[in-house]
This record gives sequence, structure tokens and C-alpha cells, in this order.
Amino acid sequence: MDTLRQWLLEFEECGGEAEENGADLPAADLHSIAAELAALRGEVRLESRGSKTAREKMDQAAESFREGLGTLQDGLMASREHLEASLLRALAPLLRERDRLRDELRIAREEPARRLLEGLMDAVDTLRRSRDATERAHRRLRWRSRLLPPGLIAGLIDGYDMALRKLEASLADLGVEEILCEGSDFDPSGMRTVETEPRSDVPAGRVLGVIRAGYRRGQTVVRPAEVRTAVAPVPPAADWRQPEAKGRNR
Repeated sequence: MDTLRQWLLEFEECGGEAEENGADLPAADLHSIAAELAALRGEVRLESRGSKTAREKMDQAAESFREGLGTLQDGLMASREHLEASLLRALAPLLRERDRLRDELRIAREEPARRLLEGLMDAVDTLRRSRDATERAHRRLRWRSRLLPPGLIAGLIDGYDMALRKLEASLADLGVEEILCEGSDFDPSGMRTVETEPRSDVPAGRVLGVIRAGYRRGQTVVRPAEVRTAVAPVPPAADWRQPEAKGRNR
């Protein structure tokens, strides 16, 4: 290899001048040069094999690195999921306690309003029943009502109406309105049937009267209405008895 390298250097140094001056190129031992070339080819082959081996090792190392990175990512994901599950298990009692306290606080805030609404609705029911009872009693007295002080019954009814208007205005201020039922079809979302009446002149399910008024606030039913609804009358039982035979033998 040293001989070949020296010859190549000498050839490079004097090659250009030799061509211009017509001088001879440096003498070389062809056998040595061939041997050097064979050795060089062997070294190149060995270096190529070494490069290939190094490249394969680098590829294997890169693949191992990718596999290790994937395993690390999977481990981190599993660790995060395990940590989240552990946190949820640890926080579950606190969340339940939070929900319980929130519900209790909501009920505590709504309880006074609920009691106020119930009181107003019960007062309206009482006044309406009293007004109806007064009118019925007045009708039953007939001529005897002339013995009463003039305007007594009318004054009582006017007092009931005035109190009812005030209570209904208070309910309206709270956003509560009465559910209109009489004459309409039965609606289970805001009504409850407490009485039925067989009727053939109206469709079944028609509301005939209101036993206790119902109320709603917006789309929420505060109290369902108790109503009397119509049902189809039951047809009379057919008489299946055979008529007596005529012309019996005497």
C-alpha cells in the first residue's frame, strides 16, 4: 500500500510536466502495484462490510429505540389512566358529598317559596269553596233570604271575589298561573282524574269539572289539577233469554 501510494504521488507530481516536456513517467513495479491494488480492493471490501455491519447495527439500534419509545409511551398512558382512575376513586366521596350539599342548599332555598306557594294555593281553594258554599246556601234559602239584611249575601260574595283577585295577583307576580282544564281534553302531564262520569254526549276523556285547581310555573307543574272526566257509558247487558214458545200444547 505504501509503494502504491508513493507511486501515485510521484505520478501526480510529475504527470503534467512529463506530458508537456515529453519526459517519461516514473517507473513502477507492476507486480507490486497489482498486489497493492488487490490489497486495496480487499480493504475496500472489508470497509464496505464494516460499513454495512455498522449500518445494520445502527438500524437495529434505531428500531430498538423506537420500540422502547413506544413501550415508554404505552407505559405513560397506562400510568396516566391508572392515576386518573385513582383520583376519581379518591374524589368520588367528595363529589357525592358536594352533590348532597348542593341538593340540600337548593331545597333550603326553595322551601320558603314552596311553602308560600302552597299557602297561597290553599287559600285560593278555601275562598272558592266558601264562595260556592255561600251561593248554594243562598239558593236553598229561597224566599227566606228576604229575612236577611239587604245586601248581606252579595257583600259576602264581593268580599270573596276581592280576596280571590288579590291572591291570584300574588300568584301571577310569582310567575304561577292556573292550569285551565274545564272543557278541554284530559292532559296527564298537568291533570289527575279523581272522579269520572259516564257521558254519551261528550267524548271520553273530556274534563267536566275541576275538583281542585292546578298551577304551573313556566313549563313546570307546581300542582296538578284534580278533575272529573267523562267516560263512555257501559251498554246495558243484552237479554239472552229465549222468548217463550208460542202455541204450547195444552
